Amino acid sequence: MGPNLNQTGFVGRKEEIRQLQLLRRDKEAKIAVLYGRRRVGKTSLIKEAFLRDSVLFFEGIENQNPKKQIMNFLFQLKQQSQDQNIDFEVKDWKNALIQLKPILNKKPFVIVLDEFQWMASYRDNLVAELKMVWEQYLSKFPGTTLVLCGSIASFMTRKVIKSKALYGRVDLEINLEPFKLKDAAELLCGHGKIETIEAVLLLGGIPLYLNLVKNYTSLYAGINETAFKKNGFFINEYERIFISHFGKRDVYSKIIKLLAKYEAGLFREDMARLSGVDLSGHLSVDLFDLESAGFIKSYFPVDKAPESKIKKFVLTDPFMKFYHKFIASNLKSILINKKDVFTGLAQTPAFYSFLGRSFETLCMNHLLEISKILGFNGINFSCGPYFRKNSSQKGLQIDLLFDRSDNVMTVCEMKYKKKPVGIEVVRELENKIDILKTKTNKTIQKVLIVKDEVTDDLIKSGYFYKIITSHELFI
Repeated sequence: MGPNLNQTGFVGRKEEIRQLQLLRRDKEAKIAVLYGRRRVGKTSLIKEAFLRDSVLFFEGIENQNPKKQIMNFLFQLKQQSQDQNIDFEVKDWKNALIQLKPILNKKPFVIVLDEFQWMASYRDNLVAELKMVWEQYLSKFPGTTLVLCGSIASFMTRKVIKSKALYGRVDLEINLEPFKLKDAAELLCGHGKIETIEAVLLLGGIPLYLNLVKNYTSLYAGINETAFKKNGFFINEYERIFISHFGKRDVYSKIIKLLAKYEAGLFREDMARLSGVDLSGHLSVDLFDLESAGFIKSYFPVDKAPESKIKKFVLTDPFMKFYHKFIASNLKSILINKKDVFTGLAQTPAFYSFLGRSFETLCMNHLLEISKILGFNGINFSCGPYFRKNSSQKGLQIDLLFDRSDNVMTVCEMKYKKKPVGIEVVRELENKIDILKTKTNKTIQKVLIVKDEVTDDLIKSGYFYKIITSHELFI
C-alpha cells in the first residue's frame, strides 16, 4: 500500500487520476486494470481518484487457496454492504460475485478488486467467472465501474488483459511506474535537487520509501535511521517485497543476487551458467516475471530489433541494488546497532561508484526529458545502449545512444562524480567514437550528462555538443 495521503498530499499522479475519473463519468459500465510493483502507490491512487464516489473495496489475501479467498471476499462484502443475507455457503466465484447484484441495484458503485492475483490464486478460474458475471449481470447497472488492481504485472498482463475472457474488454489499462525526478521533488519538497537525486538513486521513485525519509534533517539521515538501524523499515523490506511478488521460489532470488554482483548486466547464457539455473524456456519465463515486476530490465543493442538474441539483463530496481550492495553486506553491524554505518559507507569510493552506475539507470528512465533538453523530441528516434557479444567489438560499449531519423546519432556519456568531471572523459569516449564511426555514416553528436560541475579545461575543449547537469532532468 502507498503512503498515507493525509500525510503526504497526493502528488505525481494527476494524469492517472484524470483517466480513472473520466472512465467513471461514462454512464456505461467500464473495466479498468491497474498494475505496478508493490509500494508504488496503486491503492492510494484508486482512493484518491474515487474520493467522491461510492466504492466497494475488496483485497485478496496472500498465499491462500480459492476457498479462503472467496470467504474473505464475502466477509468484506458483508462488512461494507451491511447486508445480513450474504450466503457464505457458496463454493465458487460465480456465486460469490453475483451477490454484488442487489447492492448495485441501489446505486452505482466502483468495485475494486485489489491484489487481484492473490484473489485469483494465480489461476484463470476467477477471470473466466468474473467475465461471465460481469457481462450478463453486473455491467447491466449503469455507472458501474470495475477496477482490477494487482502487483504482479506478469499475471495482470498475461492472465487478465490478454486472457481469452477479457481480451478487448478492458477500457483502461494503467501501468503505474515509480516517480521520476520531477514528482519525487514535489514529494520531497524542502530538500534540494542533489538530495532528491541521491534519494532516488538509492531508494528509487517509490512514494512510500521517499515519504519514510523526507522528514529527517537530511535524506541521508533518514536512510541511516530506516536502513542501517536494527529495527529500521528497510532491513526486512527486501524479503517482504520479494516474497509477496514471487512466494518462496528460489530461482528468482538466485537471479537477483547474481545480477546484483554483475552491475553491467549479463547475457542469458552467462546467467544460466553462473547461477546454475537451467537454460530452458523456464528461465525465459522467470526473467519475464522479474522484468514485468520492474526489478530487472533487458537491453538489446539500439541498432537491433527487440527480438534480437543479443540481449543482456540488468538489475535496475534502485532499492534492490542498494540492499544487496550495502544493507545485506553490513547486516552484522546493523543488527548490533553499530553507530554511523551508513555515514562511513557514504564516504567510500565504492559508494560513489555505485551512485555512478545508478545514475546511468536514472538517465535511462528519463529519455524523453533528455530528448527535450537536446531539442529533438519532435523527431523519430530509437534509443538505448550499443553493445556486442563478440570479442572483436567488446571495446564498443555505449550506455546510451539516440539513433535519430534526421541522420544524427546522439551519444550520451553519463558521469556522477564527487569532483568536477575533467578532460579525461574525452579520451575515454573518443576511443568508442572512433569505433562507432566505422559502423555508421550518420553525424555523431556527443553529449555529456553529469551531476553538476565540470572542469574549465573540459568546457574550453568544446568537445561536447552539450553538457547536461542532473538538475536539468527535473522537467
